[in-house]
Amino acid sequence: MTPSFGGGAATFHYPSTITLTAPVQWASQIQAVGALGFVIITPKGWSGTAQEGADGSKSVALYPPGGSAHYGPRITLQTTGACVGCAWFGAAPYFSWVREHFARANWGTYHGPVIPGFKLAVDLRVYRASNTQAGYHVNGVAYAPFIANGSGHQEVMFRQAQTILPPGEHSLATLILNNLLPQLENPQR
Repeated sequence: MTPSFGGGAATFHYPSTITLTAPVQWASQIQAVGALGFVIITPKGWSGTAQEGADGSKSVALYPPGGSAHYGPRITLQTTGACVGCAWFGAAPYFSWVREHFARANWGTYHGPVIPGFKLAVDLRVYRASNTQAGYHVNGVAYAPFIANGSGHQEVMFRQAQTILPPGEHSLATLILNNLLPQLENPQR
């Protein structure tokens, strides 16, 4: 995909080949798609949309031919850029320490949704929800590390990737998310 920013095309450099260990049932049915500096594994034939905001936030949605970024099977990836409030609010549903920060920062009590999942590290969670729209399963990864900003203060950054796929495609979701995880932790520009 070639995203555009206010009329000018952005250029990202992708590897010409990637090596991937895939379950036999998916090996001949997948492709790698480059979007906003990320290499995302998708079923063959999928494409989608990618946008980057002026603050550096990124949004990618990949889906099958005739599909949608908002309905049906899809893969989504979101990152926050310089929008600090966006990062805190994006991370809050996944991390109790972020929700607790709301009170300490005098922002009041967080009243939004809480997404259950499994903690892999303080700043890394995986989650799964079944029986969503039309019976699709959602599998995802949420990453919210502290980073030092230019003035030496600690701020949170938020990145999330998720798959919305039919039941029975959990191994495909795992393949996609396992490929994205190191990219969420160490993005290439």
